[in-house]
Amino acid sequence: MTRSSTPKLEITVSRSDKMLSLVETIGSAATTLLTASIVSGCEDTGTPAGVYKAGKWIKDKTNSTHGPTPWSQNPWGNPYGPFFLPLNDAKTGKYTTYGIHGTRGPRAGNFEKPPLPQGLMRFFVGEDEAKFLYCSHGCIRVSNQNISKIFELTTKPKYAGTTISVTIK
Repeated sequence: MTRSSTPKLEITVSRSDKMLSLVETIGSAATTLLTASIVSGCEDTGTPAGVYKAGKWIKDKTNSTHGPTPWSQNPWGNPYGPFFLPLNDAKTGKYTTYGIHGTRGPRAGNFEKPPLPQGLMRFFVGEDEAKFLYCSHGCIRVSNQNISKIFELTTKPKYAGTTISVTIK
């Protein structure tokens, strides 16, 4: 494979359109491998626009505040889903505290937020908890089905150095 035909993979996130696209480019030909609906930050907690480098995938991410038990052990108690992809600063390579990840619940099904209206969910989990089921603290959330597909595609050796672009519009 020549240098001009080396595949490049880019994840593009449009916060305003609430969509994520995974695009492979070989030479001048671009192919969309996946599009997915997203949930991103609430009004004051959105992922900043910019270009990031994909960090090292984390399986079963935990967080003492938001998900102390791995998703594989408690899918409803861990908000990160099966995989978490850190967004690293494109210049320094340092982790930004933002990422792309799955959601609470099973791997099957294609939902990035509960299928019930937010007003109804607050009766089950409380007002604050319900809010963050429909937006995030700043990460980009996709369904567990889609985060598994993104993991599968981006971990292929030919896609080393995946970039992530976040736009707000």
